[in-house]
Amino acid sequence: MEFPKRIKLTNDNTTVTAEFDVKGGGTGREFVKNILHDGEEAWNKWYQGKSKKSWIGFYFDGAVREIAAFAFKSANDYPSRDPEHVDIYAWMPGSKEKKQIGSFDLSFDARWETTDELEMDNF
Repeated sequence: MEFPKRIKLTNDNTTVTAEFDVKGGGTGREFVKNILHDGEEAWNKWYQGKSKKSWIGFYFDGAVREIAAFAFKSANDYPSRDPEHVDIYAWMPGSKEKKQIGSFDLSFDARWETTDELEMDNF
């Protein structure tokens, strides 16, 4: 699938929240907002602690956005920190109705490896 209307998500147009956040981690710069950044600096990551299960919320400013795909990246240091499974849900502002639009098992062969873009169902 080609994505002609790709929008770069930034801290200016997207708010990111998470169930767990190590508030800086070992480098003092590891925060959930780093999910929106490109790069391979040691601090450019979000580490959610020892829990194997967590949630991340993306809240988009302005107009409703059509999200067609996501990609995920392995940890920079330890395979045990790589995401293994992702369920993606969507809902409209003001609604309590969630719809699962994707469920993916992930595996990585290297550090900082990025998955192919994972396509989701329409919402």
